[in-house]
Amino acid sequence: MVSDISHELRTPLANLNGYLNPLHNGMIEGRPKLYKALYEESERLSGMLEQLDRLKEWDDISGQTFSEQEKVNMKSIIEQTVEMFRWAAKKEGIPVELQLESRMVQVHQEGVAQVLNNLLDNAIRYHKGGGSIMVQGK
Repeated sequence: MVSDISHELRTPLANLNGYLNPLHNGMIEGRPKLYKALYEESERLSGMLEQLDRLKEWDDISGQTFSEQEKVNMKSIIEQTVEMFRWAAKKEGIPVELQLESRMVQVHQEGVAQVLNNLLDNAIRYHKGGGSIMVQGK
């Protein structure tokens, strides 16, 4: 579990560092959408750290609250997550395309964001050829 958590923390931290340094150096220009995505990523990190704090207190695995769900617009979650990876994809010369439908679904928002982070990180890391990364949500 500790190994999984450290992996889950590493990706958002790399995303934040990947954007904050170029913003600081003036290599990229900040936009409200980017700042919102960076803020959401920092909030996700805070949520993971809160889960770690709770983990210390739990005596029984059944007390975990990882399955809390809420009704959210999947399009918004996907757009925010993709925004965190645009700079990394651009640095690698990989275009990212979105084809999303707006739908309200009952999900564990942080869990979905973690899955999307892992998929996008791997898509950029292991990209071969000249094509784009296509993110579809139907």
